[in-house]
Amino acid sequence: MTFDKQLVYNIINRIPVYKEFLTIKELYNSSKKLAREHNDIAELIEVGSSRIDISVEALIIHGGEEKRVLASALPIQTNL
Repeated sequence: MTFDKQLVYNIINRIPVYKEFLTIKELYNSSKKLAREHNDIAELIEVGSSRIDISVEALIIHGGEEKRVLASALPIQTNL
């Protein structure tokens, strides 16, 4: 996988200014969309489950030779 610094900057610059936080469902859907549209650098993977047995997935954005990873994890529940 090659790292395109400009692509990452372009993605970051498209993030809108939020006056409130996204709901878990909105955040999950946004993460799925980002991983789908940028599957060369981003992936959504299952990393475990919560204490109440809800699947937890992480959005991972790969990049650079320094092997840094930006990741966020959130529980997935279809009725949220």
